[in-house]
Amino acid sequence: MVNIMQIDIRCEYCGVEYDYKINKICPHCGGVPSGTHAAEAKKQALALARAARAREAESAAAANVPAAGPAAAAAPTGRFMRCLIKLLPVWLLIIVLSFIIPAAAQHAVSRSAAANLQEIHELPYVDYAMGEQITIGIYDLTVMSAKLVNDSRICDILPEGYALLAVRMSGTASSFLYEDYLASFGSYNNTPYVTDGSTCYRRVDDYALKSYDDSFAQNPFTFFSLGPGDPSNGYMCYIVKADFDHLYLCLEEFETLYHTRHLTRVNRVRLEIGGDKDV
Repeated sequence: MVNIMQIDIRCEYCGVEYDYKINKICPHCGGVPSGTHAAEAKKQALALARAARAREAESAAAANVPAAGPAAAAAPTGRFMRCLIKLLPVWLLIIVLSFIIPAAAQHAVSRSAAANLQEIHELPYVDYAMGEQITIGIYDLTVMSAKLVNDSRICDILPEGYALLAVRMSGTASSFLYEDYLASFGSYNNTPYVTDGSTCYRRVDDYALKSYDDSFAQNPFTFFSLGPGDPSNGYMCYIVKADFDHLYLCLEEFETLYHTRHLTRVNRVRLEIGGDKDV
């Protein structure tokens, strides 16, 4: 867009020439130019401004024409090389970091894995008999009895070759601060578990047995209920293979190293399966 600096117009009444861009009426006689006369003055001013702009562009182009010959052709190449030389340290830094960062990351991962790795060639079992007290953290626990449930309502819904095992537990806690993994269902709830030496059986959820009125279903053993004072009693149930030779109730103990749980020992109680009187 061409910028018009001024619009020269001659008064139709007194003949005085003035800048229409500043004064819309004649400063001498006060005459108002007609619309046609004003439009013609604007058109002439625009043509003059465009001509002046064209002359300025031609002069600028003539001043920027590069000198002919090999020197003119080499000028862009020289600027390009200077830019490359200035950026050379940056490129070298990028190349070096592209090798250092992956190597450092791999080393950190390997070191962390080595620190967190636990190799167990032989599980550290500590054997107990039923009726013996087991101390784990703030808990003192005792396995009181164990039996296979013969209720037909339960046996009929179990898979063929499986039975429901009810284990009666008793325990106390030295405090009500349930920070141990035994009481944290969100972080670790695989213990206590039952094993026959080849298969581990996880505890049946207490809510799955709520519809039965038997004592083993209505009185579940929970670590949340333990505290100082009189022992709290209850049952833990497991679905096990019926053709077992022996069963163990296992309570694992861990310690935290480098934010990873490491197994330190397995407290193992050999279960002596009794009759209905044990439940």
